[in-house]
Amino acid sequence: FQKLALAHPERIARAFVSQLLTYATGAEPSYADRREIDRIMASTKAKQYGVKSLIHAVAESRLFQTK
Repeated sequence: FQKLALAHPERIARAFVSQLLTYATGAEPSYADRREIDRIMASTKAKQYGVKSLIHAVAESRLFQTK
């Protein structure tokens, strides 16, 4: 599992962001939310998708603040 996770960190991070948004907003992200999720992913790429970075990016996102 570790080898698979290390080979595709963006997939793991995207799944985490999706689950975190579901938990935080009470609604699953929709197809229309993909641009904001892409923005979250882009803003955390430089920090190698660290959990702290992902949580901060989600909290600052339009999705979290408006739902």
